[in-house]
Amino acid sequence: MPLLSERDDDLALLDVMIEALDKVARYTAEVTADQFLASTLVQDAVALNFLVVGECANQLSNDAKMQAGDAPWPRIISLRNRIAHGYQFVDRLTIFGLAIEDADVLRATLGALRTELEAN
Repeated sequence: MPLLSERDDDLALLDVMIEALDKVARYTAEVTADQFLASTLVQDAVALNFLVVGECANQLSNDAKMQAGDAPWPRIISLRNRIAHGYQFVDRLTIFGLAIEDADVLRATLGALRTELEAN
């Protein structure tokens, strides 16, 4: 069985990241901030998927990250670290704000990067 190339690894990681952001969108669709704060289930699900995005971002090759230089890679990875190592201190409204305001933009950026990598 041949080993995967860095490009193949990057494509697989992007697929996981996109899937996680799609879940965030589904879990927060038509949810108000009050509803989000009232549901620890939704909070945990959204946070877990942001953790997945950050973990994959950390494993993504530097070449891929440079191709999508407008993505806030250090912030994505930092969020993962905060969720993984200090979840009890993560502000739930910050997570909700990221889900509502930033996840779609990041998903579009990752989708464009995936398309670009797949074409090469």
